[in-house]
Amino acid sequence: MPRDDLAQLREATPIARFIGASNAMIVNPITKKSEFFYDFVLRHSLYRPRDLMLIGGKIAQIPAGLRTQERLRAAVDQAAGEIVWHYLAEMRGLAEVPDRSLFGLIPSNVLERSALKRIAETYIARLKEKGLDASNAHPFCALYRLGLLGVVRRNREQKDIQVFRRPHDIEHDGSKATLPAERHYLIHPALDDIIAQASSDYIRAFHTRNVIGHGNRWREGKIFKCAAKGDLSRYSRVLGDPVVGEHFTRYLGSEFEKCKKEVEYAALESGDSVVLVDDSADRVLSAARSLQRAVRRFQMPQDFRFGAAVGAIAFSTTHTDGQIVRVPSAGIVIRAAARIEPHAAPGTMLCTEEFLSELDERSRLLFTPATQVSLQGEGLLLGDDGVAVIRKNDHEEPVETKLFQAPLG
Repeated sequence: MPRDDLAQLREATPIARFIGASNAMIVNPITKKSEFFYDFVLRHSLYRPRDLMLIGGKIAQIPAGLRTQERLRAAVDQAAGEIVWHYLAEMRGLAEVPDRSLFGLIPSNVLERSALKRIAETYIARLKEKGLDASNAHPFCALYRLGLLGVVRRNREQKDIQVFRRPHDIEHDGSKATLPAERHYLIHPALDDIIAQASSDYIRAFHTRNVIGHGNRWREGKIFKCAAKGDLSRYSRVLGDPVVGEHFTRYLGSEFEKCKKEVEYAALESGDSVVLVDDSADRVLSAARSLQRAVRRFQMPQDFRFGAAVGAIAFSTTHTDGQIVRVPSAGIVIRAAARIEPHAAPGTMLCTEEFLSELDERSRLLFTPATQVSLQGEGLLLGDDGVAVIRKNDHEEPVETKLFQAPLG
């Protein structure tokens, strides 16, 4: 690729060089959730190499110095729309392809079965008004067969996963697949821009709890979340020099403001302690790694150590400086993470087995089982079975879990 097409020539990864390091994680302005840019692109494709080439071409049309998140999202949305129109044109004659009038009838990207029935009835009536044959019109069956309507399935690990038919599924059994009876039906992200242009209400009713995409987890509004508690391991050394200490406080506050956009809830406490909470363990890990990289860049390099867990949490609202702010009102998971944190080595994250299981496969490979040698601090006993017992005092129940560690650098 010509050097003029690259946003940042010296970045380590090809994607960061192409779009800029600050865009490697992209935030959805509707759901307020962040994800890796490549995952965002893949969700808006039909998993074909040509789709990625088309999206990459749209991004390359944006001048390198102007590749903001807003422009990148717009380029991906536009490319996704073109991908769908080309795909539907290719499939016409090989499979049932709904009339484009269907897209203006879809109110949201997550639909219940009863909504599908109502929309189908209206769609058929519209076809008849146009004088078109509607005798075999099954619009959502067609979208499902084409891989543009997904469902939620429970896998062998008892986790709810979003599933869309992929190109090889469509090639294998073509138009034989029937629409399964499920509770939720999911509109493929590649259709979002097309439907939003046909109906202004679509974005207003957008589902915000889950990020829609093949293979993504589905959470039914549960109160269980992933959390990490982090502390700077040598903060007192910085405070020993008032000038450096003041500079570092401002620096960390600035870096924290950037990192907190990656997760649902984040707090900087007492100047050297952070709390990160999100549905996604990967987003929590990414924010922790961003903070660690930031403090290592300081003139007197520092290290965070993080404890991470999965558990129950509840939020309440409060008024601060005239704004409504969500704060944890009951956070068992934060207490568990805080109990684990002192035993992590500087520059690492120490997490529970449950947190590890919530991570993406690629992130999971970063972690190894903790050993007694690698664990820090007192009050922790590691059994022969690998289960750690962490006690705070004789009055509170200990945390019992297998622990896994990973470097944050």
